[in-house]
Amino acid sequence: MSWLCRLSIDTEIIHNEKIWDNYAWHQRIWQDCFPYEPDAKRDFLTRIDPLENSCRVWILAQRSPVRPSWCPQGGFEIKEISPSFLSHRYYAFDLKANPVRTKVQRGPNGETLYKPNGKRKTGKRVPLIKEDELKAWLIGKGEKRCHDKGLM
Repeated sequence: MSWLCRLSIDTEIIHNEKIWDNYAWHQRIWQDCFPYEPDAKRDFLTRIDPLENSCRVWILAQRSPVRPSWCPQGGFEIKEISPSFLSHRYYAFDLKANPVRTKVQRGPNGETLYKPNGKRKTGKRVPLIKEDELKAWLIGKGEKRCHDKGLM
């Protein structure tokens, strides 16, 4: 089953909670709306619509999100989505994304730096702004999603 959730948050709360960008929103939604599964796969989608003195946040998730403590009682709405609604082959939608490439951290001699767990250290995130980079990023994300779902 899937869930659609809408949070209405005024700008004062957003500033007090220091939710400044899309990455901060994603982290806070994960930590506060899905607090009981910190190691689970982050299998939800979000959309943040800035309004004049507030923000409307949409969450589409496989699990039922909980109302975060910083969201007013009246600013949290949730609906269960029928499986038939998400069973169509094609959908039309607007995509709002923050495509970035993460640079690998390098040592003074240009060597790749690694964390104690053996993974590469990541550095600064660089936004992708050229049309060909954006297209390649989106195609890559779609292919990865299909591969993860066993569709490729």
